[in-house]
Amino acid sequence: MPRYQAEADMLAGHLAARLDAEGLRLFTDADGTSVPDPAQPYAGSDQVGFAGRIRVNPAIAADPARLRDGTRAVAGGAGGPTAFTPNPPGGPAGFTTLLDRVLDHGFGAEAAAGQPWPGIATAGLGPDGSLASPFTAPATLEAYAGRVTTAQTGDRAAATAAKDQATALGTALQARFGAQSGVDTDAEMAGIVALQNAYAANAKVLGTLQALFDTLLGAVR
Repeated sequence: MPRYQAEADMLAGHLAARLDAEGLRLFTDADGTSVPDPAQPYAGSDQVGFAGRIRVNPAIAADPARLRDGTRAVAGGAGGPTAFTPNPPGGPAGFTTLLDRVLDHGFGAEAAAGQPWPGIATAGLGPDGSLASPFTAPATLEAYAGRVTTAQTGDRAAATAAKDQATALGTALQARFGAQSGVDTDAEMAGIVALQNAYAANAKVLGTLQALFDTLLGAVR
């Protein structure tokens, strides 16, 4: 479970950070302003638990037009996204620069043409950094989400199968224990009936003997 939480945090953190790097701070931490830095080691960072704290940026909730225009300027630089300037108030209504950046790069494999995004960590996960995902992280967020889903679904199927096997074994052992140490009501009832019939027969024999002794004693007197 800690690994699953870490994988969800990594996905949420990289989503927020990549969009922010392109000029759209769509998601933030619970404070409504900050975005986790996925370049930091997971353990002990603000990435821990981010999937449970992620929020839509209040500034965008108040002004949805920023989804088109952008929320911040990007200086650009080697190895990262290119420069970006948000659409100013009253700017062109058909402004698509930010949308193109988000679709082509925010959700793509590269921060800019020829500049791949830093890899999504699959080791150093968990509260103490001792956990690792059972797969190699792909370049895009969509592919990473697919691998996380596949891995966790496989774990669930394996756990369900193990539970079913354990349940079946427990049921079989309980049945064997009951057969060895429990009471067979049918056999016990048959035994009681046989004992009752034997008692009745013996009682008749004793009654007959008693009558014979009474007759014999009467003849002697």
